[in-house]
Order: sequence, then structure tokens, then C-alpha cells
Amino acid sequence: MSNLFETMTTDNLLKLKYRLEQAIELSRSCSIDLLERHQAVEEALTNRL
Repeated sequence: MSNLFETMTTDNLLKLKYRLEQAIELSRSCSIDLLERHQAVEEALTNRL
């Protein structure tokens, strides 16, 4: 894969880096949201049992 990056322009590498950083941040946000929802469901089940 490094060969692919060697052929990319600096501008395109910077754009790719920025987009990857955005995707990572979105993934983290989604993971936190899913964890919070999971915890809420577990709490609701505990309250019922």
C-alpha cells in the first residue's frame, strides 16, 4: 500500500489524511453512542428483573 501513497501528490495525501481523521472521529463518536445505549438497555433490563 505504501507504493500507492508514493504515487499520490502531497495535496491528495493531505486530503486523505484529513478525511481519515474525520472518519476516525466519527467512528469514536458512534462507538461512544452505542456504548451508552447498550448501558441504558442493560440498566432497563436490570430494573425489570
